This record gives sequence, C-alpha cells and structure tokens, in this order.
Amino acid sequence: MKLSILIPTHNRPKLFSRALHSVLNILPKYEIQIIVNNDSNDIVEQYSDNVCIKYYYYKYNDISSIYRQLFERSSGEFVYFLEDDDYILPNFFNCLDYSYDINYMEYISEPLINLYGPVKALDIISTNRKVNHNNNAQTFFDTFDDEEFQLGQILFDRKLVKDFPTGNHINNDYHLFRNIAKLSKRFKYIKDKTWVQTTDGNDNISFPKLNSDERFC
Repeated sequence: MKLSILIPTHNRPKLFSRALHSVLNILPKYEIQIIVNNDSNDIVEQYSDNVCIKYYYYKYNDISSIYRQLFERSSGEFVYFLEDDDYILPNFFNCLDYSYDINYMEYISEPLINLYGPVKALDIISTNRKVNHNNNAQTFFDTFDDEEFQLGQILFDRKLVKDFPTGNHINNDYHLFRNIAKLSKRFKYIKDKTWVQTTDGNDNISFPKLNSDERFC
C-alpha cells in the first residue's frame, strides 16, 4: 500500500463528502486507502470500486486519540491527514514525490484571507518559499510560527513516527512535524498549491484563532 489518506470528521457530513470526493475524483494509478473516523455518527458511508475505504466511529474526549487511531489503523507506507472541511486540488497526486520521506505542500487559505485580507494572507503563505532550507526538514521547520502550520501541509513516511503526540493541545500537528523533521533524511518543498483550507465548517481544528471545537481544553 503506497498511501493512506486519513479523514477525521465531526458534525460536517456535507463537507466530509466534499473532502472525500476531492480524492475519489482524481485517484492516482497506484494503490491508496482512505480511512475515515466519524465520532458524531452523522455521515452516509460512501464507497468506490477503485479504492479501499474504511469507516470507524470511535469517540474520545481527547481529539488527538482519533488522529492516533486513524494512523494506527492505516497500512500505507506514506500518510496524509485531510481535514473534513478542506479538500485537495486536481494537481495533488501529480506533485508528490515518494523518493522523499516528507513532502511539504502549500495551500490556499480561506482562514488567512478572512483574517488578514488577500494581500497579507498571500505574503504569509509565501514566506516559507524564501527560506534556503537545502532540502533539510529540520532547518525548514525552524523557520515558521507554529500557529501558521497546518497538518495538511505534510505527507510523510510512517516510519518517521516514533511517538504520536497525544493530549488536547491545539498545536499537536506542529509537534508531530517537529518530531518527524528530526528523523527526516529527504525533504521536499512543493511550492505549488495542492489543497484548500476553508472556514466552511464555521470552525477549524488546525487554526487556533478560529478553533471552537469543544473537544479541546
């Protein structure tokens, strides 16, 4: 199995369907799996003849346990987390390079645009492009603010994960990246925008200023 795409979803059945179909509409030629956890029991299970999709309904007060359960139930060599209110773009799979243990991808951010306006939002997103990281994940990691990092920006080799972060902390995704960056041998920065981060769910579990998820302390 080449890639596992993991989708946690909570109280957003229509947005989940959009996220799922953004993957199903552009499936690559190699084998992938999609694993979903819906802890609000409000989605219609959807399947495809072309890809393995598994559904789980675990409930935890600690949201990081949902992420960990998704990771542990996956079998792909590489892992990608797709939030239910985001979606990938048609160029997503074409931009990936599996000879690198971390692929870091840019995105279109509706939250940043809504908070700061389009000019400053684009400047924030493009800041990392100016960094001379020499394909080194640790050097790259040290250059940006934890509040601007989104888990959907990294697709990574599962062997890099030695200790999955747990506990209801808004910056768990940042800590996960920190941990795997230390072990990364080959890091690729992809400047092309490959996914869209939205505020369509009226909440954002990866963006602190917009987070109101009751599962976080």
